[in-house]
Amino acid sequence: MATLLLWLGFEPAAIDERHWQALETRALARTPGTASRLRTESLRALCINHRAGAPAPLQQLPDGECLLADTAFETGVARLIASAQDTPAAVIHAQPRAGRLRLLRDRLGQRPLVWTRLRDGVLVASGEHILLAHPQVAADWDEDYLAAYFGAAAPPATATAYRAIHALAPGECLCLDAHRSERRLMPLEPDESAPALSPSAAAARLRALLEAAVAQDASSAARVGISLSAGLDSCSIAALLPRAVRREALAISYGCDRLRPVDERPLAGALARHLEIEHQGFAVDDLAPLMPAGERPVCADTPVSNPYREIKSALYQHARAGGVDVLLTGHFGDHLQPARGAWLPAAWRQRALL
Repeated sequence: MATLLLWLGFEPAAIDERHWQALETRALARTPGTASRLRTESLRALCINHRAGAPAPLQQLPDGECLLADTAFETGVARLIASAQDTPAAVIHAQPRAGRLRLLRDRLGQRPLVWTRLRDGVLVASGEHILLAHPQVAADWDEDYLAAYFGAAAPPATATAYRAIHALAPGECLCLDAHRSERRLMPLEPDESAPALSPSAAAARLRALLEAAVAQDASSAARVGISLSAGLDSCSIAALLPRAVRREALAISYGCDRLRPVDERPLAGALARHLEIEHQGFAVDDLAPLMPAGERPVCADTPVSNPYREIKSALYQHARAGGVDVLLTGHFGDHLQPARGAWLPAAWRQRALL
């Protein structure tokens, strides 16, 4: 993964160097990585690459243009700027001489991208926390967004918790200049050939796609790690690892010693042994959110009381200690369905409505 930050000014001397340094400092403080920069009269760009072997996130193009891309896999420039990707990708195509930006986000929304307008330019970044380092970006809450979020309803895809900061929706292509913006949505659509497949043919196609994706993710790793539970998603990933990768891989599981009936470590360990993958398990009973209520050091009504924050942090520490440089998980398995707004049109086209 990579962190992206870009400031395009529409007027001469629009970029205040002090404010840019504050933005850079905020971006660099979050996570370590290798930074690359680009400076022109009307543009500043910073890319921080967090993964060894990942595609270079910053490219200079002809005519003074540049491309910032947070991608999982090597992808040609023409393809990146032509359309939203099916693989993880957040893309910024800057054309300073024309005063234009083209922003794209992958169809599943696995790479974030947010933006805001300044008086004489546009700021784009991988996260809201970066943009808030600029004094012109107000931190006023978007009450509609927060009401939807805390009400367990889907907030607008282009909104964030801050009124001044906008998000790219999954599958969105946004073109910006000094005066206007043009938005085009390219959502993930079901494969039109899928309804014609028999169950066995559909299963074979899904296996082939998943196997290729696992092999591609593991190809750049010195040592692959797997966050292994007893669930379908992570078990499938472990089983589809190439045999040569399995011999060097590390599977890591967690559970509660005092909740043995729901502890998945024994089942995950048995699968790892069957697949000849080294396995480590650790207990999470002592993590703050799982302590008895009277002993918790944090308020139960705050997000930090969510146990998965500490559990995942402990998991990542175990992976790092084990020499893992690419950790595979079953995350995003639930995102293989199209967005709710796409169900009715897709069903209509496929004549699946009764």
